Amino acid sequence: MLRRSLWISLLLCGSLVSAQAKTASADELSRQPESADAWRFQADLHTQDGRFDDAIAAYQNAIRFGADADDTDATIALVFAQADMPASAIQRCSRLPKPYSIRLISTPSPA
Repeated sequence: MLRRSLWISLLLCGSLVSAQAKTASADELSRQPESADAWRFQADLHTQDGRFDDAIAAYQNAIRFGADADDTDATIALVFAQADMPASAIQRCSRLPKPYSIRLISTPSPA
């Protein structure tokens, strides 16, 4: 029983931390809507929540407000891969300069 209550406590704590991070991110964006860092943080939260379209839009805003375009494009490619959109991920990767190496790994479907 102790183990179960500890697990529930950890889950609730994780939800609380996540909620606090979302609130902090929204507050930061309202104070500094042209902050590339705030947009990247918002995008990271959207990615964690599986809100890939919102994440990509937030990353694009980060680029618009001065985030490193190559690093952010690489991150967007990874988000496309997570969203099971390999063609978009590959297209985004093709824009990157040579030093960037992103390997998309696909697992074969069971026969």
